[in-house]
Amino acid sequence: MMRRRGRSQDAAREPGPSKRGIFSAQARLFVRPEEKFGRRHGNGDASTRGVQLFYVCSRAVFTFEIYLLSERMFLFGAENAESLREWAKAISKKFVPSLDEYLTELEFDLIGYLYYKDTYSLMEWKEGWFALEKTCLHYSHGQGSSQGDIIHLKKLQELTRSSTMINGEKRNVVLLVESGRTLYIHGHTMLDFMVWHCAIGKAAGTDGNALQDQQLCKNNIPIIVNSCMAFVTQYGLGSKSLYLKNGNPLKVRELLEDFKKDARSIKLKVGRHQLEDVTDVLKCFLYEIDDALLTKELYPYWISALDIQDDQDRLIRCKTLIDTLPALNKTTLAALIEHLYRIQKCSDVNNLDTHTLAKAFAPCLFQTNGQRDAEVRVVEELIRLFAEIFDVSQEQLQQMAIENHFITKWKDTQIQIPQSGDLLLEVFLERKDPDMCVIIRVSPNMAAAELTNCVAGIRNIIPSKEMVWTTFEVIENEELERPMHYKENVLATVLEWSMLPDPGTAYLLVKPFYASNYLSHVDRTISRHIQSGNLKYKEDSSKRLSGNKFQEKYIVLRERKLLIYKDIKSIKPDKELPVIPCKVYLGVKKKLKPPTRFGLTIYLEKHQWYLCCDSAEAQMDWLISILNAQN
Repeated sequence: MMRRRGRSQDAAREPGPSKRGIFSAQARLFVRPEEKFGRRHGNGDASTRGVQLFYVCSRAVFTFEIYLLSERMFLFGAENAESLREWAKAISKKFVPSLDEYLTELEFDLIGYLYYKDTYSLMEWKEGWFALEKTCLHYSHGQGSSQGDIIHLKKLQELTRSSTMINGEKRNVVLLVESGRTLYIHGHTMLDFMVWHCAIGKAAGTDGNALQDQQLCKNNIPIIVNSCMAFVTQYGLGSKSLYLKNGNPLKVRELLEDFKKDARSIKLKVGRHQLEDVTDVLKCFLYEIDDALLTKELYPYWISALDIQDDQDRLIRCKTLIDTLPALNKTTLAALIEHLYRIQKCSDVNNLDTHTLAKAFAPCLFQTNGQRDAEVRVVEELIRLFAEIFDVSQEQLQQMAIENHFITKWKDTQIQIPQSGDLLLEVFLERKDPDMCVIIRVSPNMAAAELTNCVAGIRNIIPSKEMVWTTFEVIENEELERPMHYKENVLATVLEWSMLPDPGTAYLLVKPFYASNYLSHVDRTISRHIQSGNLKYKEDSSKRLSGNKFQEKYIVLRERKLLIYKDIKSIKPDKELPVIPCKVYLGVKKKLKPPTRFGLTIYLEKHQWYLCCDSAEAQMDWLISILNAQN
């Protein structure tokens, strides 16, 4: 392992002649006298075998450290930054294999080899070469790419340290999750693990006041901006004082500083955080970053765009100016304007129109003290022309309208809708417990299998054939649950919760489902499958049949239909239920007084049917048969 570091030339000359060193025409390297680097072979050459880490460090000027498997560390110093870079490249090329030599051409701060597991193979540990370059972690995964793979550390959704048993030894492991990709790493020794862990943590953190120095979401938006907008959308769409009422200055400053220290670790919670504090944090952040989001350089051009009388020409000018912005400014601006557009679309509830919101945000976006009418008009135009400027389709606008209706109608929800049609959803692992909660961004196209894998990856769970993890939908105060089909759309399921009598009790749960192998490989001949037996049967309370009690019926599953017969001798069924549009849940609500605890509840539109089996095995057989018939 090798790392390097740098400082001023005056400080670099501090080591005196008493230090034992190696000299060259390019640089002078100082070695701590207690150690000797490498081993001697018969030919007299110093060996670089055993080098595990090369670190260009920051504790002293123009120096780098080399770590060996024996846990010895050597410190070298050069006279200037140029010679340091030359020595770093020259030495690193001696121990990095030729297949991975491209890593030595990077402006790396840290290079070495580690044990790792990644998206390509989560079942076994492999060895590979890694290089940390600013905020990017490069590594060679042996999957055919000559340039390996890159983890963008500023965009990590998860960065956690844990310990696990590997080959009978307790090892420290770092988990990195970025854009749905998972990477586990651990070192050969505790020393090199600590060096890597500290360096990665520093690179993934917030190290400045510029927009590009912030921790980012996967869609290239600062986490602080994304989190505040998500909280406001969730809990403030109906507030008439949104972005107008000031928060507590002390709490606002404290929360802002917490975000700047480690935005990834901050989880905004209703009750713990006040709406007006969160809105002030967002505005303060935008006002205090090193440059305005719309950039001070472009200020006169934004103002002059208002002089263009033709609407189409003014639209073109605005789009041109936005294309001129740095990439991070552009994505952040798009998300913020979408957020404000969403709020004003709820003006019938919150009385916040475009002009009011523009007045609240113009000083932040331009970083000016006043509220010049021209600045307000610019922001107002951006909100008004949001769809045209950012090329938002009618389908996306319709989706936003559905979400707005959903979230304003259902206020007691665990769902947050930040932007771009994505939900921030609380998903629980194995049980509903705050410590077992994971916040997942759910896109409109996310399937249940992807959600399951995402939660499992974040929680360091490795699926196996013996224990398959599945996402369950839990409703009706935890009395009913069902395993979701691996292709089922998560967003569509969650949006339907608003139709439940008590939607606030619904949630998603990821846990082992030992019968899930039946769901992952559906036989194409299932339409001919037959399942039959005597079950206790009851219709929903809207059908007052026989005192609305459970009755014994003979039930047959055939040709994707549930056929309800009076008894086994009956020729014609009393009722036929098509199973494809149904949802089948394990359990029956207690208030219905089911005769056994092995029940199934079948939902079809606004109607429910209830089946009770004699055993857990029979209950699972019927569930699997119906699920297979549906797919």
